[in-house]
Amino acid sequence: MALQKDDLRFEDLRADSTDAPTLVCANFDGASVMLGKKSGVIAHILNRVPEVIPIHCVAHKLELAILDSVKNIPFLKKYDSTLRGLFIMYRASPKRLRELRSVAESLETSVISFTDLKKTRWVSSKCRAVKALENNMSAVVTHLEAMSAKGDPPEARGYLDILTSLDFLRTMHIMLDFIPLVTSVSQV
Repeated sequence: MALQKDDLRFEDLRADSTDAPTLVCANFDGASVMLGKKSGVIAHILNRVPEVIPIHCVAHKLELAILDSVKNIPFLKKYDSTLRGLFIMYRASPKRLRELRSVAESLETSVISFTDLKKTRWVSSKCRAVKALENNMSAVVTHLEAMSAKGDPPEARGYLDILTSLDFLRTMHIMLDFIPLVTSVSQV
């Protein structure tokens, strides 16, 4: 389909074809629908252009390696679930987001929108989420204190306890040092 859109045909991309670009390699994530040897996209390409070199996307491999390396660290799971929970708590309630912005205004700061942690672009989304939390930390803690004093929502107290724990703060600062470096590598 994409080739047809640019008036190209697989046959024109073969190395023995004249006056046409040559397809040298094809870069995919590791999904079997893409790299599957029997019926993946690369299998269909190789049937028509056998000299093509299939490549598992380097940026995606980096994402997978990082996810694999941190999946057995219990506190990082808790850290991620806290980031995700805060994202959901403020995204699901315009009222809470207004209150957070009001708190931030009284603290003479501004709120950066929280983002979700995406599995396929984990590094970039994690970087945005950690930076947003760093920026919003004083307003979020103040807002969580006010909400937990009222008991609404019930999870506010839990988030407050986690956010103000030494383990969470250490982890956040390690992430602030580490994640931007890995993000720049991923983007390159």
